[in-house]
Amino acid sequence: MWLLHTTRFELKEFPDASGVPGGYAILSHTWGNREQTYQDIRAIAEQCKLTGDNPRDKTSSKIRKCCDMALQHGYEWAWVDSCCINKTSSTELSEAINSMFKWYWQAEVCFAFLVDVPTASIDELSAEGSPFRRSRWHKRGWTLQELIAPAVMIFVSRTWERLGTKAELAQLLEEITHVPQSILTRQRYYYQASVADRMVWASNRVTTRVEDQGYCLMGLFNVRMTIIYGEGSHAFQRLQQKIMKHGFDMSLFAWGAGWLRNAPLRDLGLEFATRRDIELLNDYSYLLAPSPASFIHGFEFTPLHPQPKQIYPPPVLKEWQKARARPFHGVEIPTAAVENYGIVCRFPVFEAGGIVVAVLLCENKSREHMGLLLQRDPLSYDPKRPLHYTSAVFNDTSTPDQQFPLAYRLVSLGDDLYNLRFNGKRVKPRWRTLYVQPRPEALYSPDTSIARLRLNCAVQPAFRIPHWLIANFDMLGFLLTPETPEDELPLRLQLSGTLYGEFIHLDLGICHTGDHWAKVLIHHDDDTSNWNTPHHIHDCTEHHVSSWSEGKKLFGDTATRGVELAFSTCTLASATNPRTLAARIELKGSVYAHIEQQVRLLRHGPELPQSIRTVPSIAPASVASQAPASLRLSWATFIVSVEHVVSWPMRFVRRPSGSI
Repeated sequence: MWLLHTTRFELKEFPDASGVPGGYAILSHTWGNREQTYQDIRAIAEQCKLTGDNPRDKTSSKIRKCCDMALQHGYEWAWVDSCCINKTSSTELSEAINSMFKWYWQAEVCFAFLVDVPTASIDELSAEGSPFRRSRWHKRGWTLQELIAPAVMIFVSRTWERLGTKAELAQLLEEITHVPQSILTRQRYYYQASVADRMVWASNRVTTRVEDQGYCLMGLFNVRMTIIYGEGSHAFQRLQQKIMKHGFDMSLFAWGAGWLRNAPLRDLGLEFATRRDIELLNDYSYLLAPSPASFIHGFEFTPLHPQPKQIYPPPVLKEWQKARARPFHGVEIPTAAVENYGIVCRFPVFEAGGIVVAVLLCENKSREHMGLLLQRDPLSYDPKRPLHYTSAVFNDTSTPDQQFPLAYRLVSLGDDLYNLRFNGKRVKPRWRTLYVQPRPEALYSPDTSIARLRLNCAVQPAFRIPHWLIANFDMLGFLLTPETPEDELPLRLQLSGTLYGEFIHLDLGICHTGDHWAKVLIHHDDDTSNWNTPHHIHDCTEHHVSSWSEGKKLFGDTATRGVELAFSTCTLASATNPRTLAARIELKGSVYAHIEQQVRLLRHGPELPQSIRTVPSIAPASVASQAPASLRLSWATFIVSVEHVVSWPMRFVRRPSGSI
């Protein structure tokens, strides 16, 4: 561990954080565009030895102010992540990231420097919409552990004036971060919170690197991992596997936007869709979450619940009673372990009407017990060990003319563990071993989605969708999938902003006249009237690209939702088909502007590429009435806040037979 001397501004290495004489202060902050590094501080020290200058005069204002404040509090040593980690050494970087939580935990004091917050009273900090409430510091992934770990934290303004301590501001911090006041003041320790609850704390935070979604949470879950920048979203998958290995809290699997309510399906206007392929492109089909943003609701794992409504395991039984004890005809604790065939799980399980449900032994804040909906894969490699995927699909019978298939992962089984109910009937789960697919295989993973389209690989394609365009939409949370077989035209492509109910259909074809044609259909949860419009029908007077002014056309409107579709000659395909057209799509209107602005604000970086910039740029406050209610976006995964809507399903991304 490298520490910076608060008067000499020299770096010194200590073998262990607990062995620093007199202790040390530590800084929590958000990075600016130009932070001084370990190499910079080393170079300054060497230069000042030759010139006789004071190293303090050449260090950044942030580092100087941190050292000054540490010195004022009586500490000779300070730690600042930007300059106290030698990032050119992979060994030192890995050690630092794995030790970060411990270093903040063992620090005597942590200074939280909020560069975007002016000096203010506690009343001013607490005011609705205050700079403190809106500070970027509350939205960064790494600052979550920096908030929780230190025993003493002092918040300072952009001018380094005291705002208050973590203890003084605990109630306000709970409102902003959703971390309970009891955790912040150590009336309860962070590891006493369920896995799902801890994930919820991280769900609305962002990281610059995708890998850091997993790395920044290692300390919070008491695990260590090899640091592999370049692995992308697999880092968060590895984190979840480590959590499984070191504990048995099944709330790890309780994620998603909501759950199926505990009522007969007919009363909910639903019927189970028995004849549907497993949706391999849908995150809901897998046991492990794609990112922390998938955890919207907190759940307690009943065996570890501090005050359960019903105790499980039941009170001490005699040995002969355990084998047939209620409620599951035997007393066990659920288990989950990674194998090469999937995750092998031991759960209480029941089947009803073709639906398989695993009892997670998790309860929501209303004390309802949660079941995990499962689908058996009919194409499992090993019929003796059938592989399962999560979620079940239901048809909405309340609107037979405009049916949307709805996917749910979780279902409420009622609040009585000894009398669980599903579809209005009592069920009797028994312990079973199941194999569940943890994450998408390579072909269906988000990392390969950008270059998945077979359309772009054809010898003489009529159309091409550039990879950069697909990537830009992915950045906004829109997944591009083919809805009809890619080998034939007309072709329908779907852009699915699934978790906030926005969908765009792009239909492409060649008319009998030989002209390229294209049309766009815009769908959202408030209007599904044109969802079933056939993809092969077009209007020659409206949809022929050659008739469009400057090769572009607006579908929808510029006020609320509009999609401007443009085509140009594709230079990549000119040798084989000089008539190939490359697509360009631009979103317009207040709803898409709201989504784009939220992403940009969370990133705190440059605007999104012009290719999909939403126009006009309207302030979020002015579009709040026109945007989807309670829209809450995260950079990695985009989610709808459904704190008051527990039965929010996943609009399904359909994958037809023969498509990828």
